[in-house]
Amino acid sequence: MEHAILKSSNSVLIVVDVQERLMDAMDSNMRAGVEENLERLALGAKLLKIPVLVTEQYPKGLGPTIPQVAAALGEQTVLEKTDFSCGRVPEFCDALSALQRNHVVLTGAESHICVYQTALDLQAQGYTVHIVTDAVASRQESHRALALEQMSRLGMFTMPTETVLFQWLEKAGSEAFKQISRSIR
Repeated sequence: MEHAILKSSNSVLIVVDVQERLMDAMDSNMRAGVEENLERLALGAKLLKIPVLVTEQYPKGLGPTIPQVAAALGEQTVLEKTDFSCGRVPEFCDALSALQRNHVVLTGAESHICVYQTALDLQAQGYTVHIVTDAVASRQESHRALALEQMSRLGMFTMPTETVLFQWLEKAGSEAFKQISRSIR
């Protein structure tokens, strides 16, 4: 299944609505792991020169991207939205299309709302969608689990952070491999 293979050359990392007030409402056990995995993915994207798109849902009300994730991502243009799906925001769609990459790696909040609707819309637009299971959050674990199950049933690929990172790397031995390996220990 060639279409399922992630490479650093065909991927875009998408960070959906990882904002202060929204993340404060997430299950606390889930939140810590999601933030840590987002930092790992940001490091991998930076080292491997993978483009990143960041969205914020109504930042006036929900605040900015949480500081530790924003710091890990570095200088990024943040696309503001009020639609739940990024795939219905013209500025986002234009930015994604301009990257000319067909694999989207989705992370963020909430799994069963904005991530889910974005996944559906991007898949309908012809993108191969990969959901990072340990880098998406919901207020309740049951909502996250159901969303992940449904997205998988709909033909999206679900995988943990480490799988994404090592698919991007493809092989051991590089400086990027060493830094990424250190980040997951």
